[in-house]
Amino acid sequence: MSINFHALEGLHYAYISRYVLSNLNKGTVKPITTFAEFKSDDFKLPVKVSGRLVTPGVYFEPAYGQIETSAEELKKVFHLWEGKDIFNYHDGFWQMVDSPSTVPSNVVVGRILKTLWNSGANAVDYFADIYDRDVAYKIYTRSIKHISVGFENDVNMDGTIPRKIDLEPREASLVYRPKDKQATVEINHMEFN
Repeated sequence: MSINFHALEGLHYAYISRYVLSNLNKGTVKPITTFAEFKSDDFKLPVKVSGRLVTPGVYFEPAYGQIETSAEELKKVFHLWEGKDIFNYHDGFWQMVDSPSTVPSNVVVGRILKTLWNSGANAVDYFADIYDRDVAYKIYTRSIKHISVGFENDVNMDGTIPRKIDLEPREASLVYRPKDKQATVEINHMEFN
């Protein structure tokens, strides 16, 4: 059985195929488990997730204080996040760059498959796979709700506020408190054992 999830006001609603629903009502298909009994080993990997990856805005960085990431700069490079790994913390990527032999194997928990420029929201949306069972369960239970991107960039100091330019996307990480409060991760599709 598989269930597709759609977020509505922060709550998950499960949409099951009409066939399964009609047969549940006839008693020919029995539910495997209720959501209250759901455990992290009840589903197959990878789990499909999606959400908002990054929005333009002014964010705090210790080196600059307030610094702007513009829509124009994000539009130029949003597609470069495709194929990038998702880490369970930002430093995991940078540790792999500096000394890969010291990084544990569970630092990479997924991969971004597709990114889209959402012109209505003026933001980057994404689709990804999560390969780590514990992380997928935390996303399902909404313990983890946010994602955060990492990129290298130059800084333009010509205006009243510093501005990031020449962005080079490097990674994304699942976080509890993102700088970009609109950056989210939600279960999109999950198959059960």
